[in-house]
Amino acid sequence: MHEFFYARFGMFIYSIPAALILFIGREWYLFSVMSKMGVFMESHYRGKTKNPLLTFDLWAFVVFIFGGFSWGGLVNREKRDTAMSFILAQLWFFIIIAIAFVFLHSKGLSKSSYMYVFLIEIMKKSWLLLLVNFLPVPPFDGSFFYAQKNSMKNVVFISKVAATAVILFVPVHNDFLSGQSLIKVLGLY
Repeated sequence: MHEFFYARFGMFIYSIPAALILFIGREWYLFSVMSKMGVFMESHYRGKTKNPLLTFDLWAFVVFIFGGFSWGGLVNREKRDTAMSFILAQLWFFIIIAIAFVFLHSKGLSKSSYMYVFLIEIMKKSWLLLLVNFLPVPPFDGSFFYAQKNSMKNVVFISKVAATAVILFVPVHNDFLSGQSLIKVLGLY
């Protein structure tokens, strides 16, 4: 029974907590850093939305859980990305990789423990998100300079559907893209 459950739903043991950390954590990080830098105001969050939980892309979150990676949540009606928010958002993924790396080396975890495997997975997913979000095509973050225009709304929707299909049905086998090379370089496998 346990093997059946893990075979069917085991990926959720890692993907749901990773998605929460990477997506919701990223929005809180952007909110805090941009507020402290004084660039928060209306340049990033439109209207009166001051709650970063309301600005993350739920569709990207769900695709990440089922597909293992996704876009960072670029297009949202309550948020407008700028060059500053793009750079800070990509920096979040480096921060997560660094925190996981330091934690792995400082704790001496068993390689078969849940925490070890989870931190390796979150490092790989952060690496992949970092790479794909530089793509200058919607819905990835790299398209922030043109994809937020109202005239692009239909194109962005179609690209979200296309990106969802590719992410869910085309597995990433490349060691560099999947983060496996990063893990080897850091000496964690």
